Amino acid sequence: MTGSARRLFYNLLLCVVSLAVVFFLVEAGYRVYVITRQPSPGIKYTPDDIWTEYDPVTGWRHIPKAVVGDVIIDEHGFRVGQENEITRPVGERVISAGGDSFTFGFGVRGGEAWPAQLERLFPGRPYDVINIGVCAYGIGQMYLHYHRRARRYSPEIVLVAFMSWDIERVVRRSWLNGREKPRYVLRNGELKLTNVPVPLKLDFDKKNIRWNDILFDRRKLYLLERFRTWERPEDLSKNPVEVYLAEKITPDKYTEGVLLSQKILERWRDEVEIKGGRFVVVVIPTKDELKSYRSLLQRLMVNLRDAGIEVLDCQSAFQKEQDRGEIFLDNKHPSTRSHEVIAFEVYYYLLHSSEDKK
Repeated sequence: MTGSARRLFYNLLLCVVSLAVVFFLVEAGYRVYVITRQPSPGIKYTPDDIWTEYDPVTGWRHIPKAVVGDVIIDEHGFRVGQENEITRPVGERVISAGGDSFTFGFGVRGGEAWPAQLERLFPGRPYDVINIGVCAYGIGQMYLHYHRRARRYSPEIVLVAFMSWDIERVVRRSWLNGREKPRYVLRNGELKLTNVPVPLKLDFDKKNIRWNDILFDRRKLYLLERFRTWERPEDLSKNPVEVYLAEKITPDKYTEGVLLSQKILERWRDEVEIKGGRFVVVVIPTKDELKSYRSLLQRLMVNLRDAGIEVLDCQSAFQKEQDRGEIFLDNKHPSTRSHEVIAFEVYYYLLHSSEDKK
């Protein structure tokens, strides 16, 4: 190797080493910043709310009688529309409306959420429609929450509303912000509940941080994860901690999520029907699914119908309404108009399908 070639080689090597050192310092510095920065006010168990508290079975639940802006929680842990409803007793004829933030009504008032609108559609209001939706719940958490909060009222109709994100939530060990949650798994073909009691982890528990993992764990490189976010858009967040802690959901995990969701919903249906109730699944499209559902949700809907579960699909109703007004808010949640559409679709379906069964 000539002298000039040798100098070029060493210069290139020095350049590479310098870039690696700079990358490491930026990466390490950012990680230290993420962990040591001041936590947001309050303890948040779901992405954007402070009306929840730790729950050893579901991970988080509503704080009874909490009032946070437009969010009003009654003494039973259900969302209501007005503060004078906080101590209102549950009626004799009950419809349970379970789900995630799409049912809870994130971004709209409690009286505008579709369960409240559904209650008003029935002439004379013969039903008390209780809104047991909780933000960021997966299908497994919905099932557990129903058992703990709604089953005691012996609902005549049990509605379970979900969207495609809830299927991958079934296989997550934690929410995107690091909050742990219960998780169902299949063992010998049977559902098994794991991670219960759910470990309590407060916001940024610095006492339990392992600094060697933060600085040297290849699987948690923040910058590299940012380059890969296009592979999993469901993990995108304005909060870098969420990207740092988010689990990678592989195609195999999605397949597992479909199977687990089906098993949970079948068990739920059987328990409701044994008690003489009616079980209906309501599928709500996300903003990106107005034209076509994700394949995992399509597969789950087919499997549920094959298993004899009633499935109401709101996609076509959303498609008809998208040219008439705002369907989704800026936070990607259904607008007040969308909640009205869901309520009407559920109401019409319940009446129409009941007549067909006579």
